[in-house]
Amino acid sequence: MSALVKLFHKILPRSRREESLPSDPESIRAAFRSRYHSFRLLLTANTRALETMSDMEMAARGDRPFGMSFIRANVTAVTVNVFRIIKHLDELAPGKYRALFARFRDIQERIDREMAPHEIPLAHRLVTRSRKWTGTWRILWGARWPTWER
Repeated sequence: MSALVKLFHKILPRSRREESLPSDPESIRAAFRSRYHSFRLLLTANTRALETMSDMEMAARGDRPFGMSFIRANVTAVTVNVFRIIKHLDELAPGKYRALFARFRDIQERIDREMAPHEIPLAHRLVTRSRKWTGTWRILWGARWPTWER
């Protein structure tokens, strides 16, 4: 049992050791179980966030089509899992990671602004003559550049 107490002394910061370390073995076990469970949940949230980001990167390669619903669902999944990571980090070391909650809120607000529907401006002309196209249009057309104008 003394080895477990020594382990807690190494893990816990010096300023909180005396007041937060229980003396009886049952409360030490309960604290260890709680931290172990939080750590496992942190790892699970991290794995899910990384898998979702990987799915988004694979979709961005262009192998399969995707739409805004795919993007919104995956962005939501990533933000939920990142929040869980922050929450479990704070449970493992109370007070050390409080600043992450505010930073996460800032990042989430920026993501929400980017994901919000934007008004698409109407084109003043829906059809233009191909003679007016410049070299910058080649970037948009790519391999489908009209051959009749060359």
